[in-house]
Amino acid sequence: MKSWFLKSMGWLAALMIPLCLGGLWSVLMQITRSELPWFALAFGLLAWPCAVYLAGFGRLVIALGCGLCSLAGMAYAHALASATAVSRLLGVDFRESLAELGVPMLLDLAWLRCSALELWAMALALLLAVGVGWWRAGRAEIGQESRV
Repeated sequence: MKSWFLKSMGWLAALMIPLCLGGLWSVLMQITRSELPWFALAFGLLAWPCAVYLAGFGRLVIALGCGLCSLAGMAYAHALASATAVSRLLGVDFRESLAELGVPMLLDLAWLRCSALELWAMALALLLAVGVGWWRAGRAEIGQESRV
């Protein structure tokens, strides 16, 4: 049985994977000057490695944890894109816009920037993440895969 420290580090590792992809999505949005809505589906597939780090919990907890981690990564990507757009429009430094806007305003701006297609893609990615997390946890329970 894992200690509470190893379980908390597993949750942290599972959260860092979608946050890294969120940073990449934000950079790609800035490079292409497009929202890239279907890139959100990659967050659904990230449940595959995230479920490994959440091993030791129940199947439902793993599935919901994968969904929450994916949701956090998508919110992070859009918050970074919003901060970049504000800094570009106002002509201020990116770090200054992050510091001055704060998390609540960045999330509000990210919500306002999302189109209907993006929201549908993110909802589909969230369902995919929960489904993959549920499937992956079930396979590990019956011994078809080894757990880390």
